[in-house]
Parts: sequence; structure tokens; C-alpha cells
Amino acid sequence: MSAKPDSVRVAAIGDLHVHQNSSDGLQAIFDNVSQNADVLALCGDLTHLGLPLEAERVVNDLRSCRIPVVAVLGNHDYHSGQAEEVKRVLRAGKVALLDETETFEFQGVGFAGAKGFGGGFGRSFL
Repeated sequence: MSAKPDSVRVAAIGDLHVHQNSSDGLQAIFDNVSQNADVLALCGDLTHLGLPLEAERVVNDLRSCRIPVVAVLGNHDYHSGQAEEVKRVLRAGKVALLDETETFEFQGVGFAGAKGFGGGFGRSFL
């Protein structure tokens, strides 16, 4: 299946909750997404406890993804207080992180994102 020349197919996945001891990988899912979309958006809670090792597992699974990947972190990705290290691991794995200052553009389509928690967004985000 190929996209129309004037369209961009976006696949979105959230709440992966990859655990440091997870035995099930996501390679088959990411391979399938690569065949059916132009961009993959990871929509928060990529990790279970916000550990860099969990982010490394996500990046390892993303090796089967052959399209650009954008992501926004969720509350679980901040849980351990190591969010900056999680971000570093994801960026090293060629994931474009979307936050207050970072955006991504693909074939004229812009992507932006922000972290929101269970209570929604803080006043400064509105």
C-alpha cells in the first residue's frame, strides 16, 4: 500500500509501558507499521518506570521501524526522575522528541507535542 503523493499516513501508538524485564518485543508491530504508514507517533508512557534501560529496550525494538518516529513522553516516562536520560537514549535511537521546544516536520506536515498528566495540562500550557 502506498500513500497518495499529497498525503501523509500517520500511525499512533501510546501506552507501550515497556518494562526492563519484558520478554515480548514490539519489532513485529513496528515492522508492520513501517509497511503501512509514513510516520510513527509514540504517544506517551513508552516506559513502565521511566528507566533508561526501558528506553533502550524501546529503541532496540524500533530498529525494525523504517519510517521516522516522533514521540512525546508520558507520566510513566518521568516516574524514576531520569527523564533526561530517557530522552537522551531515545534521541540516540533517532526518535524525534516533541516537547515545549522541539518539533518535527515531514513532507510539509508539522508535528508538535506536550506532556500532559492524568489531571490534564498545567495552567502554563493553556
